Amino acid sequence: SLANVDPVDVARSIKDLDPETTLVVVVSKTFTTAETMLNARTLKEWIISSLGPQAVSKHMIAVSTNLKLVKEFGIDPNNAFAFWDWVGGRYSVCSAVGVLPLSLQYGFPIVQKFLEGASSIDNHFYSSSFEKNIPVLLGLLSVWNVSFLGYPARAILPYSQALEKLAPHIQQGRVIPCDFIGVVKNQQPVYLKGETVSNHDELMSNFFAQPDALAYGKTPEQLQSEKVPEHLIPHKVNPSTPYDTTVLPKV
Repeated sequence: SLANVDPVDVARSIKDLDPETTLVVVVSKTFTTAETMLNARTLKEWIISSLGPQAVSKHMIAVSTNLKLVKEFGIDPNNAFAFWDWVGGRYSVCSAVGVLPLSLQYGFPIVQKFLEGASSIDNHFYSSSFEKNIPVLLGLLSVWNVSFLGYPARAILPYSQALEKLAPHIQQGRVIPCDFIGVVKNQQPVYLKGETVSNHDELMSNFFAQPDALAYGKTPEQLQSEKVPEHLIPHKVNPSTPYDTTVLPKV
């Protein structure tokens, strides 16, 4: 999995791979996300440099709602997996966003069991009384602990290595002071022909932009002035978050 434009991460991810036997899955809802598409172009160039431009359509597939841009990128539309445009990020695991990579990794019979489990808890939530409804009871316990007992945080402690990513997946909502650490000189600089900046410059632009966004936050009024749809505003409101930044010459 490659979700970071840091050239070091790219280099590590492809270090032991052979383009001839590699299939790249580009997952992007709109096919315009800057970081995702920069990584996609980087891997596209990696494939072309070894196998030629004709290999792109055979070694890259996509998961996206924007099939027009998928085709323009050079991926065969027959190798694109679409999903609904109303599917949000953390809820997309049961769509092609999650099902395709998981199926490639574990096989679809395993993923089918996962989907059956998701369907089971959906049906339980929909049909069970509140007294026996697991999601409702967990939600009420959270309200009780936070609003009545005054506990501001909750630890999620899965005693299984298979669930190591569960806590980061569901962590959200709290204001946490942040320490940002950037690096001036990258260990694995990547300069793609036709790109305005290097991959590292793209990474560092995010480094400087994120603290700026956290410092000022977003109010409902600001989001309304930016023409954000009303139903999305509650999910995009952010309070001001304290932070500091450290820039290292190199690592």
